[in-house]
Amino acid sequence: MVALVAEAAKLPQEAARNAMGLAMIAVAFLTVLQSLRLGRIGSGYLCPPVVSAIYLPSAMLAASVFGFPVACGMVIFAGGCEVAVGGLVNSLRKFFPAVVSGVVIIAVGIELGKIGLGVLLDPKVTHDVRVSQMFLTALCVLLTMIALAVWAKGLPKLLCVLIGILLGYVVAALLQVFPKDFSVQLAQSPIFALPDPRFLSYAFEPSLMLPFAIAGLASGLRVVGVLTTCQQMNDAAWRRPDMESISGGVIADGIGCAVGGVLAAPGMSASPSLVGIEKITGVTSRVIARSIAGWLLALSCLPQFASLIVNMPRPVMAAALFFNGSLMFVAGIQIVVSRPITLRASLIVGLSLLSALSVLFFPEFYKSLPSWTHQFTASEITVAVVVSTILNALFLLGSWRYSQLRLGAGETLLTAASFDAFLTSRRPTGKFLQQTSSASVG
Repeated sequence: MVALVAEAAKLPQEAARNAMGLAMIAVAFLTVLQSLRLGRIGSGYLCPPVVSAIYLPSAMLAASVFGFPVACGMVIFAGGCEVAVGGLVNSLRKFFPAVVSGVVIIAVGIELGKIGLGVLLDPKVTHDVRVSQMFLTALCVLLTMIALAVWAKGLPKLLCVLIGILLGYVVAALLQVFPKDFSVQLAQSPIFALPDPRFLSYAFEPSLMLPFAIAGLASGLRVVGVLTTCQQMNDAAWRRPDMESISGGVIADGIGCAVGGVLAAPGMSASPSLVGIEKITGVTSRVIARSIAGWLLALSCLPQFASLIVNMPRPVMAAALFFNGSLMFVAGIQIVVSRPITLRASLIVGLSLLSALSVLFFPEFYKSLPSWTHQFTASEITVAVVVSTILNALFLLGSWRYSQLRLGAGETLLTAASFDAFLTSRRPTGKFLQQTSSASVG
């Protein structure tokens, strides 16, 4: 992700290498911050972040049109938006239910797939004499990722993207599809050096406020789900999400994202795949966050390692983005169907996604609209968020809300609080199951 944004901003190789090292430091910082509980900041769980694909479309747009300083400045703004989401996470839940969150993730997946295809089908690639080798490299990488994801088990399954990328480097070396100056850039990179932040500067672009605010919102919504998984793994008696911990986690994620903007990381967020590794290994101690941070700090001081990533072959990058986009697309669908699909939900999903896809099908129409509308129609992600949020808020007007629930054969009226106390005060014994199975609901 850092390499793509650096390329979009046309950063010199040395600046791109330093950006990579600084981004590693930012990830190390957020890993430790998330594992702590500092008042209202932090979740207290091992929930490592990554430079997130959620921010990639907006960051690439900012970097390519306005330059790297604007990309950094707007990521700081997005982090602030996510902090606000963390403080209001309980209040915002009804306005951003699973159906809206799913639509946002689906739109991000579509955008990632589009970026991946754009990297591979760029005129620089299609007019290159090595075009057939590049397509073959991308195909090998994609097939490797698919095969590991479908048929492998354990860590190889979870690390399918990383293994595919490593294999892609080997295939790219055999087919000679590395950038032409790759060996020169690698030789010129020192073995050890501290990342130099002197190339950094920051700027703000009002026209990009909405896309980055939406990215911060989407990141916050995803963190809610990831931290809920962390709570389930660490508490055998888990019954419901601890919203105080989740709120602190979202706030920490937003602070880390803002710090990432200061350190050249184009948007960070908690990683579901890394939490998946915790689940399959059973290793969830938050003490590990310090070790992760230590390794990242060590790697940030190895410019040759950063140069390998900055000069990643385009077919390898394209295959990884396309594969990640497909997974994120399906993850969005899973979020949507995790709740009953009512007629209202069907309308939200259908109208939002069709409106979002219209941006891809008819880009010239949206460009012809008044300039003030461009911040709402800049990408399919913004359109999906705007349409789904408006429809959900509109449909809330016609929905019923019950504050009380009557249980049992008698006329005893239970409030939500007393019903919750009733359930938590009883263990799931046979007697309790018999009582609840005979209860009538009215």
